[in-house]
Amino acid sequence: MISKLDYRIEDAINSHTITGIFLVLIGIFAVFFPLYFSFALIYVVGILLIILGLIGGFLYFTTLGKEKMRLIGAIVMITLGLIDLLSPILGLKIFTVIIILFFLFAAFTNFMLARSIKSQAGSWLAIGAGILTLIFDALLILGWKSYLSFVFIGLFVGVVLFMDGLVFLFQGYRIGKIQKFKK
Repeated sequence: MISKLDYRIEDAINSHTITGIFLVLIGIFAVFFPLYFSFALIYVVGILLIILGLIGGFLYFTTLGKEKMRLIGAIVMITLGLIDLLSPILGLKIFTVIIILFFLFAAFTNFMLARSIKSQAGSWLAIGAGILTLIFDALLILGWKSYLSFVFIGLFVGVVLFMDGLVFLFQGYRIGKIQKFKK
């Protein structure tokens, strides 16, 4: 007899494996074609921003105008979405600035993590990730005024998606291995 837990474990294995394969394939595409991926990414982000802005505007009017920040957020999202769709170069420039800030905060977080776990074995990984993130950040800053930053965004997002896909594949494999060991 198969229990509900066995079905859940099988679902977890399948979802992790499918997600991992999907992320690895997208990551490989992004690494080999970073400029195309950057533009595809900015179009997807633009569409999502417009949809979220419309939803935010709808929610503002359904609450009878009680939440003014929701309307401001909706207007900002729709504006940024239209910029992304109508002028993808400008959208990528704005996205590059956001990614630069994100990488700066991510590097700071990695260094803080390394400091908090410095007595444990994995602290060097956090330091390495922080240094790598700072290198990515420096490359984006140096290439910000040229089209090189667009290539870097596609490349860096591709590397991140590829690595995340490998993590998902590894976790799916590990869950399956633990399940077989228990039987």
